[in-house]
Amino acid sequence: MRRNIVILVTNLEKLILNESLVARTIVGGLLISHDIRRDTCLIFHLMNEEYSMIFRGASLRRIYPDESSLGGVLRKTFRAIRSSRHKSSPHTGVIVLKRGFNDLVKECHGAKYWVANTGEDPLKIDLAAESINVFIPMDVDCSIVQKSLREAIFKPLKIPLAKFTIDQIVAVVQFLIDWRLQKLG
Repeated sequence: MRRNIVILVTNLEKLILNESLVARTIVGGLLISHDIRRDTCLIFHLMNEEYSMIFRGASLRRIYPDESSLGGVLRKTFRAIRSSRHKSSPHTGVIVLKRGFNDLVKECHGAKYWVANTGEDPLKIDLAAESINVFIPMDVDCSIVQKSLREAIFKPLKIPLAKFTIDQIVAVVQFLIDWRLQKLG
């Protein structure tokens, strides 16, 4: 099952200020034991700049669990966004792409969720589709994007946002998907 986990961030400065949190989010979202999750794309979407930082597990190379090695990859990626090119690849398996939020939503197929304080029981995630898309707000007010998500038939997934950091939420989402797949197995 293909997994697209999208983290909604206000702007590039928020990511730069929280570089260690972003690194932990990448580790929690893409690394398993001694390998990379090949079925996962982790996307940081910058709402103000309208850029997506895409970490494609299928083609990602040389990513390690320590924050210092990820720091170099992140700094290259941040520079790519600042250069304002439409599309670039600052590291193997990392793509920086200029696109708006609505374009990102339209590209989603399969099961579609966004993490909210109220919504469906996360233990009942629908895994019948070929892919699952989960949007998670890092610092974005969900009321701003809720209308677009509802129109695109996204369902709210109940995970209390205030109790967890973004890296923990991503790890929980990955765990829940793994657990449901094992149960269906």
